[in-house]
Amino acid sequence: MRRLFLVFLILPLILVARGKVIYQQVHPNIEPPWLTGPLLAPAAQVVPIGSCNIEPYYFGTAYTGVYNSDWDVDSLPTFWSNTLQIITQIGIAKWMDFQFSPTFFWNYTQHQASWALGDLPIGLDIQLFSSPLGAKLPSVKLALREIIPIGKYRKLNPKKLLTDAGGEGSWMTSFGIVIGHAHHISSVYYFNYRVALSYNLPAPVHLKGLSLFGGGFDTDARMFPAQNFLADIGIEVTLAQTWAFALDILGEWDGKQHFTGKQGTLANGAPASLSEGSAAQFSLAPAIEYNWSAQLGVIAGAWFTVAGRNATDFINGVFAANYYF
Repeated sequence: MRRLFLVFLILPLILVARGKVIYQQVHPNIEPPWLTGPLLAPAAQVVPIGSCNIEPYYFGTAYTGVYNSDWDVDSLPTFWSNTLQIITQIGIAKWMDFQFSPTFFWNYTQHQASWALGDLPIGLDIQLFSSPLGAKLPSVKLALREIIPIGKYRKLNPKKLLTDAGGEGSWMTSFGIVIGHAHHISSVYYFNYRVALSYNLPAPVHLKGLSLFGGGFDTDARMFPAQNFLADIGIEVTLAQTWAFALDILGEWDGKQHFTGKQGTLANGAPASLSEGSAAQFSLAPAIEYNWSAQLGVIAGAWFTVAGRNATDFINGVFAANYYF
């Protein structure tokens, strides 16, 4: 059951660096693009000192099943997760920014519902190479992340059916590289791409009772969560000065997780499950964005799985507003 929430507990490692890029005009007759997206892929440029970027996100997610080891979907009762994530980036140097992203959940399934506080992602972005609009080479950024485990993850109420969970309980360190560039086509038409790669290293977790990792009433174990690799290719095509189409193509690969200690038992006396095999998940996120100016825009779209192994099957509506000042 751990993978039920894995997408949105790992997601901030990507989204916390989303960011808007303010492009400078390089030719008096060519207007720079106004872009807010893509929906998920982070920007390849930092927010410079003296500037701030705020982007609240809403995710409305329906988990409808799980992909088994044969890449087929097994249906489950729908688990609804409504997530508010407030992404804030603050420039602390010309080549570095700091960000944090408080996250809140309202979860519902089978007549059970709960509010939950999510884990807190924080991070630094370091500009390795900055490429101006019109140049041939892309910008490159190093993304360093840490998830502070403040959300509830263990000693869950079995009657709540995991709706009272909000975190993984693990300090998670992430190292990422983001590459991106905008290419001028003609007039106000641009093609922008972003490639984000991140490797995530979770720390061991002490489990007591029912948790997102599984377990039962008398579980008392030390869990070693799986390491995780994420890849996101995001593209944008401007349709006008104010409108743009965006698409994210995502892949996620997890290793195996294992534990030591007492795995516990279920209510029927059967041994509780804690171990999970390796997993993979692939998803798409098309979106439409509207920008009032280079500083202010909104984006809305869908995010859904297209294939997976030992992972969740979900469909997600996403909306975000972006303000850069």
